[in-house]
Amino acid sequence: MRETPLAIDGRILGADWARLAPAALAAACFGFLAFALIAQYAFDYDPCELCTYQRIAYGLGGAVALAAGVWRDRPRRRD
Repeated sequence: MRETPLAIDGRILGADWARLAPAALAAACFGFLAFALIAQYAFDYDPCELCTYQRIAYGLGGAVALAAGVWRDRPRRRD
């Protein structure tokens, strides 16, 4: 049986956690927001006051996660 490396540098393929974690967090936050908005407008569910405030937190969390993923890919400035 022939052993093959997982990647050139020995890491597991697709395990770039610094890039994957913000993307997963942003997808989860925006998915929760989409679910809440679809439930409210498509199925006529009235949200409670706390549910409305939680949407702000999910939106900010998704925006921060998205910014963290984009900010990571920027080249560093050397002074």
